This record gives sequence, C-alpha cells and structure tokens, in this order.
Amino acid sequence: KADHVPKSKVSSISRSVGAVVCVRAAKVKNNVSAARKKVGNRLESRKVRKMDQQALDNHFRAAFLCDVKDEMQTGDIILLRGCERFSMMIRTGSHSNWSHSAMIVRDPSPAVRAAYKLDEAEDGAWKDETVFLYESDTETWDKREGGGVQLYSIDAYMVWMYEDYTPDFLFVWRKLKIPPQMAALPCSERFPNLEEEMLALSSAMYETNKRELAKVLIKANFREDMSSVFCSELVAHMLKVMGLLPPEAKANNYLPRTFSSRERLDGRDIELMRGCKYDLEVRIRWKPVEGTPQDAAPANWSSGSLIFEGEERADLFASLQTQEEELSPSASSHQSTESGPSTGMVCPPTEEPATAPPRS
Repeated sequence: KADHVPKSKVSSISRSVGAVVCVRAAKVKNNVSAARKKVGNRLESRKVRKMDQQALDNHFRAAFLCDVKDEMQTGDIILLRGCERFSMMIRTGSHSNWSHSAMIVRDPSPAVRAAYKLDEAEDGAWKDETVFLYESDTETWDKREGGGVQLYSIDAYMVWMYEDYTPDFLFVWRKLKIPPQMAALPCSERFPNLEEEMLALSSAMYETNKRELAKVLIKANFREDMSSVFCSELVAHMLKVMGLLPPEAKANNYLPRTFSSRERLDGRDIELMRGCKYDLEVRIRWKPVEGTPQDAAPANWSSGSLIFEGEERADLFASLQTQEEELSPSASSHQSTESGPSTGMVCPPTEEPATAPPRS
C-alpha cells in the first residue's frame, strides 16, 4: 500500500511529525529551564542568609547611598531584611530573605509634603530632603497608633537602621528603568494619578486584618481593602496606580519577595507594563559624615568591602584611609591587613539615643 502513497504526501506527513516533535521538545526544554530557575530561586534566600558582610557586598554590588542618591527616582523599589520577631515570621512564612518593601518617592509635591507632615518631622530636619521611602509600617515616625502609611527620609532611615540592625541589616535598591520617551516627562505627567492616590492614603493604617496577612502567603486574597495596608500591598497598589502593573492584579497578594529578582517561586522577575523593568538589586551602605570617629563603627564592619573597580576603587580607599588617620590615629592598628584598607563605612555618632521604629 505504501507504494501507492504519493511522495508529496509522505513528505508533508514527515514535516508535520517533525514540527510536532520540535514543538514538544521546545516545551520540555522550557519546562526544565523554568524548573531549574524555581529551584535556584528557592535556594537563593538560604545562600544569602549564610553570607557575611563582605560576601553580601559582592553579591549585591554594594554602593554608598551618597553615590547613588541622585539616581534614585519615584518608582524604585527598596527591599529590606529585618531581624525582629515579626520580620523573622514574614521571612519564614514566605520562604524568603526579605521582610519589608518600600518605594522611592522623589521631590514630593507641596500638597503631599503637607499631608505627610514632612516639614514638621524631626523638628524640621527634613525640610530640605528630596528622596523619601514610601512605606506602610507597624510604627511611624509621628507615633501614630497602629502605624500606617508614611514618607520617611532615606538618610534618616539609613542612620537609624544601621544603629538598630548592624551588622545584620540588609537594605537593597532596585532602580526602575523606563523608556526614553517616558523619562523625558516630569513625574507629574509620567504618573499623573500618583499624587492623588498618595493624598488619599495619607491616613491609612497598617494592615489590621490578620486573615488577609495569612492569605497573602498562598495568594488567596480576592478583594482589596485599602483602609489598612501592609508594606508590599502598598507598593503593588502604587505600581498599579502608576500603570506598571495590570489593573486586575490583587495588590494584597504581593509579598516583599515578589519584588526580588532572585527569590520569586515562579523563577521569573516581576513583569512591568509600559516598557519598564527593574534593574538587579544593589546593596546600599551608609557613608559617614565628615568628622565621625572611627571607633563608632562596629568592629566586624571595620573592613567592609565596597565594590568599585580600578582607579576609582584605589582613589576611594586612599581618601578614606587618610580621613581615618586624621580622625583617629590609633584606628589603623585595628584594621585587618588581609582584607585591604578600610572603606571607612561607619555609623554617625549618637549623642542622644535615637528610638527607631521596629521594621516589618
């Protein structure tokens, strides 16, 4: 019977079978690749958890806040690893290294500054500040009952966090990359609904619904209630308002881990709309103000590593070493000769103990 089958038909059948085999092979390859990414992402938090400070600097390409602050813009993501009991519960329940998330807001409008009382904060110390963390936390700088949504000066935040969480505190930044035509617009035109929503949420409390907090671990929230919000819910909601996440997405099904490039259980990075995407994480470190005594630094941070290359690295180390010798002549005897010169990254002195709110 095969002798009577036209050769053209046999060739057509062969091509069809070959196409089916190729498609199935491609699907298998993609599934294997996705599975590998999922396994790798689930192991990421364990790997990071075991790293010392120098390894964390290398892993997250550490940079000083003062060196990258001018690059920060509205929509950037901040991820934090807290070490309090509530933070440990979040990290354990979400199988993640991150317990808190926030969003950068740059140059808030006068109306937003007034609504969040920024000019009154710290006896007017934030009047000239331009870069803030937008977050929902269990406690706020103005001591509101139940905590809630707030804007917080990133400089003050870093100082207090290093004082409270050194050496375990981990603070990383993901820069929002936007298309050139979008970057040419002022923020008010780039994200026209952002200011109105920030004003509407200025009095929102931290999440009071414990059931909603539990359901987020399995993405089982089907209705949103913005009268009280947790940290990653606020970030996701604002990204929706900015048009970067789909409107149908449920903000209260987002965890801090969701905004990480390496720890999502689906093995993929978060996908944004409007042609935007996030850069990989960069660890942000605090650079001391001029005149800070070297002995204010924790001993195990005295030889921390900052990731710069070539002449820039050498010049930085040389200038910081000179500064340390001028401030504390005896400090050099405490430096490790094996890890090279110190970066001089120390905490500012605390004449009056600062009470920092616990971070979720």
